[in-house]
Amino acid sequence: MKQLIFALLLVLTVLLAVQSAPLDDIRPRRDLKELERIMKEMVESHGFANNPAFRPGR
Repeated sequence: MKQLIFALLLVLTVLLAVQSAPLDDIRPRRDLKELERIMKEMVESHGFANNPAFRPGR
């Protein structure tokens, strides 16, 4: 019984450690210039402004 509790505690510890690990190395950050370029392309192609959920001024 003690081995089962120890194994469950070990699994819980590993799961918590994996979930709280930083994702900086996995997901690269885009710089703001790249994001600005993407937003300009979306506005120029009218894909963003013609969206019914887009409400200017809100």
